[in-house]
Amino acid sequence: MFYPRSFLRDNPASKVVGFLGKMERFILQQSEKADHWVCTDTENCIVCVFQKGKFNDTQKFEMLEDFNPDNFSQLSKIMSDFGNWLRENHYDKIF
Repeated sequence: MFYPRSFLRDNPASKVVGFLGKMERFILQQSEKADHWVCTDTENCIVCVFQKGKFNDTQKFEMLEDFNPDNFSQLSKIMSDFGNWLRENHYDKIF
């Protein structure tokens, strides 16, 4: 399933900005599905949905419609970046 670019533009969580006014690379927000979280990589246009406390067992990645096909060769690094950022910033939600 692909999400439109408007998912980032219209989503209130996408308004999160960093110290210098730049949009953060990753945005974490609670899913409409009970006990689930949605993490969005705003640079690579990929979304990861996972169940709280069961990241390794339930993670599902989907590309937004604006995903750059040139990034396919970087997918393993991008997925690793998701896990690393979540572990460093939201450990309580993934384990």
